[in-house]
Amino acid sequence: MLININRKKNYNHKRIYRLMKIAGIQTVIRRKETTFNRSKPQHVAENILNREFSAGKPNEKWVTDVTEFKYGSSKKAYLSAILDLYNG
Repeated sequence: MLININRKKNYNHKRIYRLMKIAGIQTVIRRKETTFNRSKPQHVAENILNREFSAGKPNEKWVTDVTEFKYGSSKKAYLSAILDLYNG
């Protein structure tokens, strides 16, 4: 039995299941392998602010963070946000 579902028509999933059951076929679902390599920072700065995130005057305390984006096969881009703690 040949089932052609390549046409641009929506079929009910129950109908597909029933036809597959009649044909004696079933799907094989494989789990995607997820790999995560935890990286260690190369440099850790000293904690100068000590969680005091308010400033009394402008240009007194500045904070920054650098984020690395990977795109393409081996390309990287860096984004750095700089924030003045006086007025944000």
